[in-house]
Amino acid sequence: SKVSHQFVATGTIGTADAATLATAIQNAAGYSRLPMVVAAGTDEIELTFKNTGDVPVEYRLVTAAGAHVALGTVDTAGTATTAEVQKIATTGIAINTAYELHVSEFRDPLGGGNRGPAAAFSFSFMTAMPEAATMVMPTASAYSALSTLSFFRTQCPKACGVTLEYTCLDYSHCPVFQHCVVSEERMAAEVQFLRQSRVSRAGRVADISQESRLGLLMGSNWYPRVVASDMRVEAVIDTVQYVEASGHFLHHELARDQAHALYHPRVRIEAVGINTAKALIVVAAPGAAGIELGTPRPSPAGFSPWLSDIIRVERFDASAACLEDSAEVQVWAPSAVGTVPRVFVNGAALPVVSAEATQVVFEGATVAATGTEGNHEQGWWTVSFTSLPCSADFALAADVDECALGTHDCDENADCTNQVADNGEPGYTCECRAGYTGDGHAGDSMSIGAGCLQTGYTEETWELVVENLAEVTYGWRVQDVLMYADGQCMEPLNGADETGGYAWVELERSACRDSAEVDAALTADHPDRCSALCAADPTHPLCATYDGTSSELCLPSGPCRTVCASVATCSYITMADGRCQLYTEDCGPSTQGGATTWGKDRELIQHLASASMSFASHLPGMAVDGSNGTAWWTGVRPVPVRGAQLKVGLNPAAENFEITGGVWRLVRGVQVVQAGEQHMSASTSVSVGPQLAGARVAALDHPATHIQHTLSGSLVDSRPLYTGSFHAAGAACTSVECGTRGVAFFGTPIGEPRQNVPSPCHCKQLCLESVDEGCRSWRVHEFSDVNFSPANAAHTHVTCVLMSTPYSEA
Repeated sequence: SKVSHQFVATGTIGTADAATLATAIQNAAGYSRLPMVVAAGTDEIELTFKNTGDVPVEYRLVTAAGAHVALGTVDTAGTATTAEVQKIATTGIAINTAYELHVSEFRDPLGGGNRGPAAAFSFSFMTAMPEAATMVMPTASAYSALSTLSFFRTQCPKACGVTLEYTCLDYSHCPVFQHCVVSEERMAAEVQFLRQSRVSRAGRVADISQESRLGLLMGSNWYPRVVASDMRVEAVIDTVQYVEASGHFLHHELARDQAHALYHPRVRIEAVGINTAKALIVVAAPGAAGIELGTPRPSPAGFSPWLSDIIRVERFDASAACLEDSAEVQVWAPSAVGTVPRVFVNGAALPVVSAEATQVVFEGATVAATGTEGNHEQGWWTVSFTSLPCSADFALAADVDECALGTHDCDENADCTNQVADNGEPGYTCECRAGYTGDGHAGDSMSIGAGCLQTGYTEETWELVVENLAEVTYGWRVQDVLMYADGQCMEPLNGADETGGYAWVELERSACRDSAEVDAALTADHPDRCSALCAADPTHPLCATYDGTSSELCLPSGPCRTVCASVATCSYITMADGRCQLYTEDCGPSTQGGATTWGKDRELIQHLASASMSFASHLPGMAVDGSNGTAWWTGVRPVPVRGAQLKVGLNPAAENFEITGGVWRLVRGVQVVQAGEQHMSASTSVSVGPQLAGARVAALDHPATHIQHTLSGSLVDSRPLYTGSFHAAGAACTSVECGTRGVAFFGTPIGEPRQNVPSPCHCKQLCLESVDEGCRSWRVHEFSDVNFSPANAAHTHVTCVLMSTPYSEA
């Protein structure tokens, strides 16, 4: 006639432990959701409260509307005058009514404390009335939350109508010719029943003596059946005692009990060998091979996880002798469609004899696509063994294309080629690309000489980048970016004459009329004029075809264009037999062949300059056109720090145009001229480097922080975007020379010295891209010789040495 409800509060009310308990009790299905079923006419309920804390607590039983049904206190367990467990009996309990029990720390109001739920917890319950005054179970929905909550009843309430009792452990085993799906506990009993005490669950029948094996195979427990659990399948074949049913053993699908899996491996035994009398087939989950088969079978390196289960086949003749015979098995591995899987026997890959699109022939086996004939689905593979050991484990796995997946360890400057892994070798090869040397592998960490080292400088597009290092409130404007051949900005390369900026472009199959030659008086005093050289040494190679009268200069194209750049009236040069001729602006292209002609192109300079933003017609090219009346505008205001970039191409990879004055290696100083006081950045950054340097450095096998150092070791720029970054205030000259001229640093070299590297910055860039190969510093040695020639001609050698010794250890 009454229902008891019991709970225990541990710790002190209001502490963290009590709060945690309160939350758990409040959310527990057994207290907050399940109704307390009482018989008709019940007017009281008994709540048992055990206070294990060290302070008294107050309880209040209230209705959902807040009306008090019971109120009292429960003292601590340590108080001698109070029982440890107190029962609270209340009367007037209504049927089908929700109640709440509040428990809080008791504070005597006479002592200045406050009673209330400030440091309290509570839980609720609801009474229910059964039909016809009998005990009934609550609705099923009342128990729906039990599986997701952490509090459960420790005893089944009588109202549930559920009883627990033992069942008999003796039961019949899987019958003959049956396929039984069982639990793991039942599987253990079935395995023990079959193998008795002769062979362990993971053991091989082939490993016991033939005499013991004969007793096992001829015993009453050895009869045809299939037993499957979640991790194992065990199939018994016996063509001796069941000779009339020999065909029964074939074509059955063996599969573990994986009903929850979308795709789970299946096996069909098609043939076990003509001489086989008795056989045992065990199919085990790959992850359970150690337990089920006695040997862990991880998938081999270079291959996918196992596409099939691990399949053990053991075969014996009528005398229980081991048989090494042919066999044929079909395996369902749909994830292998598109590539023929490899077969592994006892963990070792069988050598490949030949491979086709749908079939691979191995030494002793063949794996071929079964096709849909006779099957209702794709993904079946027929594995045929010409000779399989008496007891063998085999499984299928597919080759993994590490190159396509990016799981290889090839250096970023090596080409990855996929191949089928064999004999422990990786399933791919790494070969350094042209211009690099090494084993091609990146290795586990940054190590000296590992990977692919660049053997020399490769011509590519470099750029000069100007950025603002201060906020420009009203928008940034750059009038000119002046480039110089020295770090002190004393030898201008562009914008130094009234002709404005230009680029050089090669004019194919064209020449200039002799009448358009630049006045010889303008080059009469030039030290490299051919008239002076050939008069002093008529046998000089450059003098063989010289007519002795023209104003030609014995210079290569680069220095010759430098001379033309310094002559305002010079617009073209021609190169023939190693000599150059300067021509005026009146020179026009003609169809006369012979010499290579280079001309100044003022429009092309616009294409060599670019910017992150521009305003209207104030384009980036206006900052390099040499004109005081034009400027590049950002058009955005304010411009945050490094909010805008102006880029100037220095030597495009194609050799048909160059910045005025020759290739970029002559640019050693830069001056940024800004327009308008309100549109100036207080300081600027000038950087040089390959256009793709940022992407290449970021793609290093082992990316490292790129730190710029001056001679004093102070940090200049930590971004890996450019080879060198240099800061200047206003329009001051900014030297863009990498390294410190005149300082020799000798460390441990990496690889052979790189010859003919254009500049120190190019050498530094080689080091930056070889950081993951161990480069930590670099050195450039530049010297010239005249080879005992009486002429003024000199040959310059530039050698770049990459070193593994950090610069800080110099």
